[in-house]
Amino acid sequence: MSMFDDLKKAKADLFSDNIEMIDVDELHASEDNIFDIVRIDEFAQTILGQGGVKENLIVKPIVGDEDGGYEIISGHRRFEAIKFLLEKGENVSRLLPCLIANYEDENDKKLDIILMNISTRIITDAEMWRAYEILNEILQDKKKHGEKFGKIQKKLAELMGVSVAQMAKIQKVDHNAIQPIKKAIESGDVTIHTASKIANLDENEQQNLVENTELSSIQAKDIEKILEDKKGTTNSTFS
Repeated sequence: MSMFDDLKKAKADLFSDNIEMIDVDELHASEDNIFDIVRIDEFAQTILGQGGVKENLIVKPIVGDEDGGYEIISGHRRFEAIKFLLEKGENVSRLLPCLIANYEDENDKKLDIILMNISTRIITDAEMWRAYEILNEILQDKKKHGEKFGKIQKKLAELMGVSVAQMAKIQKVDHNAIQPIKKAIESGDVTIHTASKIANLDENEQQNLVENTELSSIQAKDIEKILEDKKGTTNSTFS
């Protein structure tokens, strides 16, 4: 069954039937989690006010590790919030409700870590870029192995919950921007919109921008002016 079929039907046999209560010490953050975990102190107070974690985490058994335990697929903020409260000595249960998933394919696990976060929160441009890089790699691999799902651009847009036009901007950056610009998106210094404007410059111009400008201060309108000036110079020379 394709990973793009209806989620509940496609993964009916992936999850265990019951919610298990698992000690916080047996849970481990996934190294594949690309999303920022911020404002934990505020989130922790919300959980405390609710009397603990009410929504289950999704975890997978860690295989091949003598310490065992479970890798978190969904619920990193809840996990960190409970640890925060316990460290402060708050009266909160260290047992968290967990739904156990059994993944045979690492790509499917990475896919779920991304999709479960995208579907439940507003993500930053930095997180969107990291998600795009991983999802694009997964889809390219799926396509190479014969899975059919149409155009990658359209499928990426569908999975990430953005328009095809927005995905075109992201792919423009991927194909035309130099590596330091991509790194600046990942670190949060440059937005995807601004980076898509920068991607219209040639490589030498982009490198000059990186070496002589504070990237975090650049706005899309600054790049538009550079492009307009270039256009004017070209037209003047031609005349």
